[in-house]
Amino acid sequence: SLSSAASRRRIGSPADYLHRLLAFYSSPLVRFVYTTLAYIIFLGLYSYTLLFHFRDETSFLHPLVFAWLCCAIVEDIRQALRQYESISGYLSSMWNFIDVTSIGIFIIGALVFIIHYSEP
Repeated sequence: SLSSAASRRRIGSPADYLHRLLAFYSSPLVRFVYTTLAYIIFLGLYSYTLLFHFRDETSFLHPLVFAWLCCAIVEDIRQALRQYESISGYLSSMWNFIDVTSIGIFIIGALVFIIHYSEP
């Protein structure tokens, strides 16, 4: 019919639709929202783990939090290698410095946790 052909013309080809969809999801605002939501979910999960599952035995949440942290480390390394020429250039951004510092503090806390519960 004529109306479906007109609507198909406005949408464009599937490749054009896919290109516009990828452009939307890679836009800075959408990426910022996803990153912010990921940090909020991680902080909630980490807080829940500390408040309710901080015992001698490990729960399924400990490996999940650790895996999430490993992904954050890999993403920071990727971002540093891709966007900056040196580590000092990467750390000159306050957000990157806070991110690396928080990951370092988390690793220190995880090591203290492991050492404390591995001793008899």
